[in-house]
Amino acid sequence: ILINYEIPWSLIKVEQRIGRIWRLGQKRDVEAYTLFMSNVADISALNSMYVKLMNLKRAELNPRPVTGQEVL
Repeated sequence: ILINYEIPWSLIKVEQRIGRIWRLGQKRDVEAYTLFMSNVADISALNSMYVKLMNLKRAELNPRPVTGQEVL
């Protein structure tokens, strides 16, 4: 179980934190929780993370062609 006491501004930092406790072949899933205060800075960071996550999901559903690949 991972508990974040601060919201990182970067998705890479979230992945790194989860990666530090997840190990290849382990039987149990990793649970990650983030605690935050309802102040302007934390809410702004949380909204930024959600926007980045939604953009990643959208890119996953509609992948762009690889450079040099013919587009039909």
